[in-house]
Amino acid sequence: NPFSLLVNEATPRVVAVFAQKIQEPTIEWNIPEFITYGTTLSEIFTAKGSSPGSSDELDGKYTYIPGGDEILSAGTHKIRVRFVPTDVVSYKAAEVEKSLVVKSSTVRVIAQDVSRGYGAQNPEFTYKIEGFYLESDLAGLTGTFVLSTSANQESVAGQYEIEVTGNYAAGDYEIDYVAGKLTVAK
Repeated sequence: NPFSLLVNEATPRVVAVFAQKIQEPTIEWNIPEFITYGTTLSEIFTAKGSSPGSSDELDGKYTYIPGGDEILSAGTHKIRVRFVPTDVVSYKAAEVEKSLVVKSSTVRVIAQDVSRGYGAQNPEFTYKIEGFYLESDLAGLTGTFVLSTSANQESVAGQYEIEVTGNYAAGDYEIDYVAGKLTVAK
């Protein structure tokens, strides 16, 4: 109720009516210039609601959209916070919307060095992944990797490059492919 009544208790009659202005709190929410794919949004949910002209934080409930456990794909997204103060007599709810840039996570796919004797078949080639990736993305990420070399069973002794390629197209990862070495011994 935005009104306060002043009542003379000896003789019940209204002496004065005071109107109270309901204020909109100030929401301070500093978000980073960007986050990297895989960062949970809860890490940037740091909004603070305060009374206009004051830095004292108000008590209340913050609701973030999308939620804190969400991981956004690479690109630009709208995120927002809604603050509902506990003191609903003096303050109304407030909302702020911001743009958030999610950058692709960089991973390196490195072909592992191997060796074999002259005249033997090439061994199975393997790779390792360095950098941050989500386990849930691993199958889609690695399903396109191909490891190959120009060396065959008749190749002379020496070192040959093991190429690693792929055609991952989802955009949440920037992939740096690093060649390995096959050593053919005499």
